[in-house]
Amino acid sequence: MRRKGIALLLAALMMYAGCAVADDWAETQWTREQARQRNMTLISEAQARSIAARQFGDRKPLRFKEIELENEADDYPDGTDFRPVYKLECRLDVTEYDVDIDAVTGQVLKFKVDD
Repeated sequence: MRRKGIALLLAALMMYAGCAVADDWAETQWTREQARQRNMTLISEAQARSIAARQFGDRKPLRFKEIELENEADDYPDGTDFRPVYKLECRLDVTEYDVDIDAVTGQVLKFKVDD
């Protein structure tokens, strides 16, 4: 009986994680399409990773846990209703960092230790 409960819990967690991944993918696709419609050229994920790595002086071993492309106009009010931003979560040694990079200009918007 206990195994069945654990199996159900694991199945529920996997479904939740799958939904979160699908939501992230959908938001990334929507953001890319909005940028295309506005004739914006976005930097690539690889370029965003490189820009983030420079914030650490290219020290190793920097590991990227997550990278997402989102519309962050609300977080960075600059008079526009659309601002594509790469949101990166990375780790250097045992410390985790959040880095936000403007997906058009490559400017670092936020660089902080993850709480």
